[in-house]
Amino acid sequence: MTTGKTLLYGLAAGAAGVAAMTLAEKLEQVFTKRPDSYVPAHTLERLLGLPHKPDEERLALNWTMHWGRAF
Repeated sequence: MTTGKTLLYGLAAGAAGVAAMTLAEKLEQVFTKRPDSYVPAHTLERLLGLPHKPDEERLALNWTMHWGRAF
């Protein structure tokens, strides 16, 4: 298998894993009524030295960190 093909398989596997975990988490939240976690956004905010924002304004950061860890 070529390096490019291996890399492509790895990226696809990472994306599939994050999608499966996200689906399971959202399903669990329906039953437990647990709110979304903004810990990924808090972490990325600190790593990048960004100013503190309320959670309602962190959705893009949250998804960036959430999906970015797969790749």
